[in-house]
Amino acid sequence: MLLAFTVTNFASFADETTLDLQQRSFTTLHPKNNDWVDVTSRIAGIFGPNASGKSNLIRPLGLITGAVAESLRDSMFVFPLRNPHVLHAESDTRFEVEYTRNKVRYRWILILDNNGVVEESLEASETSAWRVVFHRERDEITFGRSAKIPAAAARGISEMLKPWVLVFSAWGTVKTRGPYYAAVEFWQDVTTLDLGDQTPEAHQRRARYHHDLLDKLSVPEWLVLGTELLQSADTGITGVKVDEREAPPGLAEAIQKVNEIARRILDGEEVPEELLTGSETKTDTTLVARSLRFTHDAGESEFELPEAAESAGTLEWLNVIVPLLSTLATGGVAVVDELGGSLHSSLVQYAISLFLDPTINDRGAQLIFTSQVLLLLDTRSIAPIPRDGLWFVEKDKAESTLVCLDDFSVRSNHNPLHRYLSGRYAALPVPRPLSPAKIRKLRSILLNGSAEN
Repeated sequence: MLLAFTVTNFASFADETTLDLQQRSFTTLHPKNNDWVDVTSRIAGIFGPNASGKSNLIRPLGLITGAVAESLRDSMFVFPLRNPHVLHAESDTRFEVEYTRNKVRYRWILILDNNGVVEESLEASETSAWRVVFHRERDEITFGRSAKIPAAAARGISEMLKPWVLVFSAWGTVKTRGPYYAAVEFWQDVTTLDLGDQTPEAHQRRARYHHDLLDKLSVPEWLVLGTELLQSADTGITGVKVDEREAPPGLAEAIQKVNEIARRILDGEEVPEELLTGSETKTDTTLVARSLRFTHDAGESEFELPEAAESAGTLEWLNVIVPLLSTLATGGVAVVDELGGSLHSSLVQYAISLFLDPTINDRGAQLIFTSQVLLLLDTRSIAPIPRDGLWFVEKDKAESTLVCLDDFSVRSNHNPLHRYLSGRYAALPVPRPLSPAKIRKLRSILLNGSAEN
């Protein structure tokens, strides 16, 4: 369970900024009844103008998830986390994450500069005081007594610590990991969905999301659930299935050959002549293309449409709601950037309601998201978000700041939506008027190729 996330000098957040999911009344290291659900928020919704920095606040959570899993294989997974504010390019970038796993509270700190990891440390608290699990400075690491990691395992971890490799990645390679390896396993239950980014890397990530969706819908139980979710969204769809088709003969061999040539070139190896010539490369590989097909209700009859013919909203609904249900099932953390971009606000509210309903979210799963769906601020919505779950980001002089609605004086009869639109909480775009003269000038350029005097 995520307790707090602090970022310093990352992208537009120059100063230390904390997204705190702990309730204000909770001031100790552990809750009295050891029930973390009682003292934490299930929802953190982040709102604000375009280009205010909303995505910059939550993006590191996805980057950390990837870095923990992959930095030992490819140290460049850590490199994107070193993205300092343009006016503080020489200062360190710092992340601090507090979370719980198996009733133990953890505090993990990562500090980066242009040369890699400056510091990485982990502390654990089982009942009261913090205990040092490890502390790293550059490529030197020391383990606390409570870590209970054998000397041989500690040496093995130490030998893997290159400038852009995390201890969290190296830790998983040893057999005897000690009692606090759950701090690493926490990140396996963090799901990130980047729906707003239009960079090539983001499109690749969304392709992986969709691949995971196809994997899930290939399981009968998930397919039944997926069909129910589409029907609940009132899409007119009565069924969905995964369509599998084998590629034409020879295509699998051609793709395998291209991949092998690319691998050898990237690894600096010599490419054999037979790979470059037109000679055939026989393989037993079968290439299967998978896509979704949807059954639509047409009154007295039905018809099918391929995935490519479906609306963006239908596909986004499946790509979003299925991972969110997985998060609910595991009690993990879902991080979604630009939730609701292609969805009706009622569906977004429905998804949020699942996390706010304790009978459904009985494992304390959390949803952190950015959105431009302002109806989510309305206290009359299907699933009104508590005050401590509403956050606003504003940018001033190229620096982003974060504030929680709970920091304002809010009465029970106040509607956050109305007060936000009236500018009470700032974080509201104020478009500048466009003069008629500028429109006339533009018209002249477009029609005549020159501006009027």
